[in-house]
Amino acid sequence: MKKLRSLFFETDMSWRRVLLFAVATAVLTALLLVLPFTKHTSLANIGVFPESWILFALIVILNCKTPKEAGFKTFIFFLVSQPLIYLLQVPFSSMGWQLFQYYPRWFVATLFCLPGGMIAWYVKKNSILSALILSVANSMLVAIGAYFLTSFPHYFLSAVYCFALAVLFIFTLLQGKRQRLTAGALTLAATAVSVVYFLL
Repeated sequence: MKKLRSLFFETDMSWRRVLLFAVATAVLTALLLVLPFTKHTSLANIGVFPESWILFALIVILNCKTPKEAGFKTFIFFLVSQPLIYLLQVPFSSMGWQLFQYYPRWFVATLFCLPGGMIAWYVKKNSILSALILSVANSMLVAIGAYFLTSFPHYFLSAVYCFALAVLFIFTLLQGKRQRLTAGALTLAATAVSVVYFLL
């Protein structure tokens, strides 16, 4: 657990490292999208759904020293990584440059990263507010996980990944019984609502 906490709280997230992280995640994502044996598998979901990008964003955000720094570095991280993913796929796709027609929705999401990063930075304050903010991210994760369950047994690993990541966040990013109980209760409620909504 200490090593995980150091990943989120003790990594030197310099501008150079933010850019390298953006390029590395973009290359990984593009690779998983172009490899033939990853098509229609959980591995390719990184290029379609945001669950892994929530993880990447929190690594950037929580290693920043101020909310302003977190907002701008998260914004730049997504501004570099997302279009680069499409660019790297162009030579390998029959769609060619038309792939960029899917980018606008990611660009809109990127714009929200500036205020979103500033707000998410307060998770590191380990307060009830931290638990509430983290619960928003966890609610997104469990909703995506519940959606994956509608394709069972396909994407089952993706569903497990989403639910496990939410639990990991609660016990790694928060310290204190009240904070964890608050986030846990809200995440369970979001899970129940999501499962009922998507499965029924």
